[in-house]
Amino acid sequence: MSTMKAIQIQAYNEEYHVSEVAIPKPKPHQVLVRIKAAGFCHTDLMALNNEFNNPIPFIGSHEPAGIIAEIGSGVRDFQRGDRVGCINFDSVCGRQRRQASET
Repeated sequence: MSTMKAIQIQAYNEEYHVSEVAIPKPKPHQVLVRIKAAGFCHTDLMALNNEFNNPIPFIGSHEPAGIIAEIGSGVRDFQRGDRVGCINFDSVCGRQRRQASET
């Protein structure tokens, strides 16, 4: 089993921890991104304080950028090696999609 380092919330209202976790396999419409940089902002502190009710352990940071390492079988618009940035909180992404479709 291949592993990667992850910065996780293992318990609410405690410090983030660097952990060794299994590398996930992307589902059909997902990509796996090898993270090169990630932001840390107030939203990450809110997650640490359980304001989003995320199940733990939870990997922090919602503003990563990196290179696509693997693609799911249903992905058509990206390729392995593409450089990407993303926002990975569902509520934020939902607002972004609506705003983009309205303009």
